[in-house]
Amino acid sequence: MFSVKSRETGHDGYDIEFRAVEPGGETVGAAYAAIDDDALRLDSIQAIPPRRGRGIGSALIMAVIAWGRERGASRISGEFRPDAFSTPEDVKAFYAKHGVGVDSEGNLVGNI
Repeated sequence: MFSVKSRETGHDGYDIEFRAVEPGGETVGAAYAAIDDDALRLDSIQAIPPRRGRGIGSALIMAVIAWGRERGASRISGEFRPDAFSTPEDVKAFYAKHGVGVDSEGNLVGNI
């Protein structure tokens, strides 16, 4: 079990940080995003490997998308960056499940 918490940051090129936090206070995932014109730019999203498969990434991306919509974003952008713990196909499937695609240049694309 975990909860998603956010805080506006305004530094390092992103506007908001979302964290998935377990009841004991351990952070088990995080996402960073910003708004660029009408686009929600997802800079990073990750759940720690031992906790993957528990809905952490899904909760984070849904929180990021909701935040972007509230601020007038109509599309999502970002760079596709799988990590060493997941295959690119698995990461693409994760994004696709949430309505986000990856274009031929390795960018996240989609309407939100």
